[in-house]
Amino acid sequence: MPTVYTPFAQAGTKAALRYLVIRTAVGNPLLLTEDLRKAVAQVDRDQAVTDVSTMDHRLTTRLAARQISMLLLGMFATLAMALGAVGIYGVISFWVVQRTREIGIRMALGAQRKEVLMLIMRRALLLLGSGLGLGLVGWMGAGRLLQSMLFDIGPNDARVLLPVVALLSAIALLASYIPARRAARVDPMVALRYE
Repeated sequence: MPTVYTPFAQAGTKAALRYLVIRTAVGNPLLLTEDLRKAVAQVDRDQAVTDVSTMDHRLTTRLAARQISMLLLGMFATLAMALGAVGIYGVISFWVVQRTREIGIRMALGAQRKEVLMLIMRRALLLLGSGLGLGLVGWMGAGRLLQSMLFDIGPNDARVLLPVVALLSAIALLASYIPARRAARVDPMVALRYE
């Protein structure tokens, strides 16, 4: 928040709440509370010294709500990423099951396991590319809305964008690799009989 530091004598009404911040080299600053009260009483006997705490305590108290919000946001983002990985796995698995007969014919005609694996991974990469494209468009729009929650980064900052894209790509490729590997191990005779 905007802050203006003014001399105490010019600060306005006497009823206003004032904070006194003291820097010390003492390990536990709360041990100086009684000395602080005596020093303030020497200057103004009517001045009350209450609510003495450390700066760490003040910052923790002030930032607690924001930290809880960020923790919840992180948990929901992790849950969304897990659901996305399960969804990708499900879509690729379903696609492989639908093409089991075709994969069996390809293998019966001489296709190698590596070629079948690459066929399915190419399809997964196509889906990944279109998903990342749509995701980046959504990021550009949502980044402006979330800018007030961001600290020390912009909505299109490459320091955040590149690791997120890399992580999501790795998760998508891993979720796609499992059904692709299973399809590459299909016995052609079993696949040809598959209905």
